[in-house]
Amino acid sequence: KSEIIGTWKESETGIDETFTFNSDGTGKYSCLYDGETYECNFNYEFLRSDYVDIYFDDDTEGGFQFEIADDKMTVRNDYVEGLVYTRQ
Repeated sequence: KSEIIGTWKESETGIDETFTFNSDGTGKYSCLYDGETYECNFNYEFLRSDYVDIYFDDDTEGGFQFEIADDKMTVRNDYVEGLVYTRQ
């Protein structure tokens, strides 16, 4: 579980999505939205060793299955299949 700790960024979609996972179960999300940077804090918990559920401060939630190899994290959920984030 500690392998997810840190900052992860993806640039394939053009929204420069970034997740930062802290060791205390909190984190920060950011992305480009309508040409401006959107930021939101979140809390997260593991539902199993390869699945994390995220509760955002804007009262939304989501989750994803992940696989980490070296400095790459591949994410899958109902909306994406194999989106790759790079450790920063």
